[in-house]
Amino acid sequence: MPVSRPMISKTSALDSPVSLLRRSDRIDRRRDVKWQQWPEMGCQQYDLDEDSLKCRHPDLEDGSLLAWGLQQSQSATGKGIEIDILYGNGIDLKWPRNIDDDELSRIMEMSSPSLRICFVNTLNSDSSWLPGNFSPRSKTIRILRKAGLSGVLLCNLFSEQSYWAKMGNQRYLRYNDTGNMDSFEVCYQYRCGWDTGVSFIQLLRSKQQTNYFCINYPSGARDRLEAIFQHTERRTILYRDFFLDTLLADDSLKQWQFDIGQRRLMLLQLEKDFEKAPTNTSGDDTNTEQPTSNPRETGLLPDPARKDIERQSALRPGQPIQTATDEFYTEQFYQKLETTETKKEVDFDSATRRLHKMVRHWLGLRQDCEDLLAQLRFLHETYMKIRQKRGHHWPIDRKVNPGEAFEVLISQCDICVRWTQVYHDRTQTRINLLFHLANQRTAADTAKIAEQTQRDSASMITIAAVTMLFLPGTFVCTIVSTNLFDFGNEGLQVSSQWWILLAAAIPLTFAVFGIWVGWQRMRRQSQRLKARLKRLELQQSAVTM
Repeated sequence: MPVSRPMISKTSALDSPVSLLRRSDRIDRRRDVKWQQWPEMGCQQYDLDEDSLKCRHPDLEDGSLLAWGLQQSQSATGKGIEIDILYGNGIDLKWPRNIDDDELSRIMEMSSPSLRICFVNTLNSDSSWLPGNFSPRSKTIRILRKAGLSGVLLCNLFSEQSYWAKMGNQRYLRYNDTGNMDSFEVCYQYRCGWDTGVSFIQLLRSKQQTNYFCINYPSGARDRLEAIFQHTERRTILYRDFFLDTLLADDSLKQWQFDIGQRRLMLLQLEKDFEKAPTNTSGDDTNTEQPTSNPRETGLLPDPARKDIERQSALRPGQPIQTATDEFYTEQFYQKLETTETKKEVDFDSATRRLHKMVRHWLGLRQDCEDLLAQLRFLHETYMKIRQKRGHHWPIDRKVNPGEAFEVLISQCDICVRWTQVYHDRTQTRINLLFHLANQRTAADTAKIAEQTQRDSASMITIAAVTMLFLPGTFVCTIVSTNLFDFGNEGLQVSSQWWILLAAAIPLTFAVFGIWVGWQRMRRQSQRLKARLKRLELQQSAVTM
């Protein structure tokens, strides 16, 4: 389910002189989409038409796939598709919004604009064939294709597997007959956080003209772009090399940082639940006055750090700093996971599943951050290569170096990659702790069962001993059937041969106990001998290895 976000005003930065506030909330740009079923792969091949045959990269563009995509888009109404174009020369720029196909065709056929940025927003569409929710009309696609939209990009959109098989980064340098670079093209796919859809950007740059195709450009980066556009004297910034790329990379990085921060807070909450700081046991309940620069008052430290400092602040001079032992953390863990009122058992299964889900999130976030890091390095490498290839006659802003911006973004993204690995390891440590505590609980239960079994065994031994005590006499009386006592009319009469019963029963009793004790000793000796032989075999195998 998409995450809800606060309502954002439809008023753009062009209509308000107030500076834009930095977004700190998640920008959820994807709506509920009614995905249609893909046809069989055999039905995905269509006859090539004229537009499909115009491939700049026939080795990378599948013309039949393009023809199939154009055929599918014929039934599209274009509802929910918004196209804006920022174009002009110098600081004389125009930005018409939500234009139709006729206006789009007119602007795209203009050859004079030095800057032309085409924003295609398809995320408001309710249904689509494509993973990027890209479902414009067939006429719209043909106009964009004629204006230079990458066929490789369209093939990726029309491909069934493109949602997980992301389009690779593309860089094409074109040279004239003299060997000098005439133009270059850069195209790549990116994601701006989870649950925000798929986005693409394509840059076509020549000496005198810059063309951008931005499909689902991040809304945060676009708002910042509009804030620059509303100041006429600052519009020259839009002509800087890779400015739109660094802008969207910064916004995308902020979204990944937000996703990481959300799960970091969840992990810290779990750690806080598992490891509650110990209370002061010194017996000094006197409240000491804290200085005004206490981090608790200033609020400069997060809750776990403040609580840790507060725990140590009440120590008397010379008293050693309190440290929590493993036994303390184990006790606190049980106290947190168990319900004090009902004394329920710890639900290790639920806690482990939550942590495993978090591990899965960390793995996905790390992979996405690594993809962004590789993309930033690709863009930085592309800029450095283009900087070397182009001549001094190219009109560029030499006051700034976009490579420095890429270096900053690469450093920040690398930090995100490393910290996702750290949080993944910390989550894995919590899982190991759960297994350790579960094993401890199992061992404690096993010890209790063994103790109870030992008690039962002792009781059975007592019963067996009493049984053996009476067994010989009972046996003799049963076999011999001697009537030693007679309760007749004349009273109790005892036979003069009564001693025979004792003479037979007592030796038999001792004989039975002796045989039982001897059998127990023989069994213990046999067990010791087997254990000794096993140790010798292990020692011999260790020597021979």
